[in-house]
Amino acid sequence: MKPFLITTKQTKLKGSAPCQVYKSARGMALTLCLGLCLALTGCDNAPEDPALRPSPEPSTKVLTVSPSQTVVAYFLDTQEKNLVPLTMQTNETREVAFVALQKLLAGAPNDFVKSPLPAGIKAKDLYVEKGILCVELTEEFLQTAPEQVDNSLRCIVATVGWAAPEKQVNILVNHQLVEKIGEREISQPLTYTPINPADANVTADSQRVQVYFSDDQAMYLTPVSFVRPEEDAYTFVMKKLVEGPPKATGLVATVYQGTKLNGVTVADGKAMVDLSKEAVAYGGGTAFEYLFVQSVLATFAQFPEVETVQFLIDGEPYDLLPEGTDIEMPLSVNKTVNYILNKE
Repeated sequence: MKPFLITTKQTKLKGSAPCQVYKSARGMALTLCLGLCLALTGCDNAPEDPALRPSPEPSTKVLTVSPSQTVVAYFLDTQEKNLVPLTMQTNETREVAFVALQKLLAGAPNDFVKSPLPAGIKAKDLYVEKGILCVELTEEFLQTAPEQVDNSLRCIVATVGWAAPEKQVNILVNHQLVEKIGEREISQPLTYTPINPADANVTADSQRVQVYFSDDQAMYLTPVSFVRPEEDAYTFVMKKLVEGPPKATGLVATVYQGTKLNGVTVADGKAMVDLSKEAVAYGGGTAFEYLFVQSVLATFAQFPEVETVQFLIDGEPYDLLPEGTDIEMPLSVNKTVNYILNKE
């Protein structure tokens, strides 16, 4: 999640201009005459002069503290069960959430993920009002297929919800709150919830960690959220990675069957991950080897204090994996999961 700040932007006012009186020494007589006219005719008939309008209650625009050249948008996997984060290139921007939304609405970049949103939909605005993130979309949103409404909302909220101060999101079309789409009532704000929760215990209010597994196409890493344990989250996430994904997710394990976790220690920015010899007994397969290594690096990237991961096999450094990946030296954590070249 990127740190963000909120800057003020002014919203447009509709309707007639309210009354304001400006006092000056030279214009007192004119002011009195104007006041008398307004009293007789009423403010509703006063000419609209933008200079006389008071500043409206400001809405706010979400900006990250630092500019970024990548954004993360969430799509569906091919099973339409899980949300898959794709890291996409963009021009340097601080409007990270808005650009990520644009990338989502542009549609799936390939056949390995799906977009449940209707074609042609555009993002018009993204701002915070009274702590709620407001997502302004074009009318095409209202054409979302009934069976894809829930998935569409999941993708939108996952993509931009991190930027909502109160972790709540409203969807608007033509400046109006969308209260219902299909059979789904959305008159109340949508809550930014954990990505792909492992079970019902993983809620918006729970402390959680993510573990990355492979999608069923052996193409992308997909996170599953678990309730964070009170102690030793490092060992917990590696145990989950070795155990493999919950069956209901349809995801695929990235650690070879039969592997045991000997231990995990973290010191001086480095995580030492000690696995049994079965971890390197898969014999080959470039996709499997890539996902094995990257799933560990992506899983540890969520811990700010961890910068690198050192793989150990039965307590000793190991040089080359079966397909030639060098793991003898510590590897940097993976902070750009599923990085792809975006189609402009």
